[in-house]
Amino acid sequence: MPLLARSSLRAAALVASLVLLTTAGCDSTPGVEPIDTATPPRVSNLTVTPGVVQFEDVSADGQTAFFTVNAAVDVTGDATEVRFIVQPQVGFDPIAEVVAANPGSGRVEERLDVELPRDRSGLLSVLAVVVGPDGAGTNEARTTILVERPNAPPVIDRVAAPDTFSPPGVLRFDVTASDPDGPNDLLKVQVITPVGDLLDLFFVREGLYTASFDVPVADPGENPFVFFATDRAGAESARDTFIVTITE
Repeated sequence: MPLLARSSLRAAALVASLVLLTTAGCDSTPGVEPIDTATPPRVSNLTVTPGVVQFEDVSADGQTAFFTVNAAVDVTGDATEVRFIVQPQVGFDPIAEVVAANPGSGRVEERLDVELPRDRSGLLSVLAVVVGPDGAGTNEARTTILVERPNAPPVIDRVAAPDTFSPPGVLRFDVTASDPDGPNDLLKVQVITPVGDLLDLFFVREGLYTASFDVPVADPGENPFVFFATDRAGAESARDTFIVTITE
């Protein structure tokens, strides 16, 4: 066969090989992931009922409330779960949580049973968090509910001091106080001295306050010290009178 003819055959064979390789590569490209056509899920129009809860109406002992929240949200896209959460406005520890698995699209509703200590009442956040396949497309909606409670006054729990005192010396009082609405609601502890002065006690740590008086001389007899606490709403505790008897 002539040399020119052999060269033409080789060229034709090479072109045919290239066409076959190109055609074979049209189905998929090695190393390229297929495009995910799933629609990322979204939530909207979150509603909760009731929107306002009266603490005293749902508490048997005045310290803990038990109530149910009905939450509903609109879901669009491919959702694998919707998580409803009730939590404080400050902090992330859930007070109540429930998960609706494989909710699909449309309106999703759940009930949350809430157990709430008195000192955590107030404005609470309610979240609806939706998650798509493989955790993709996380989205959330928020609203609030209000747990109202009447203010409870603070309490003087104990006054520790000597019943009798002989000057000269330092007379010290250690006072423990608390507030049913939580320690952060307790503003101050004060004392009215036997001569009528009103003084603030020093804060030592949560619930503990102290006052010290340098007594160089004093007349013998009974001396009343009157202690009381005040909360941030201005409510005062009952007054606790402690009698110190001065001896010679």
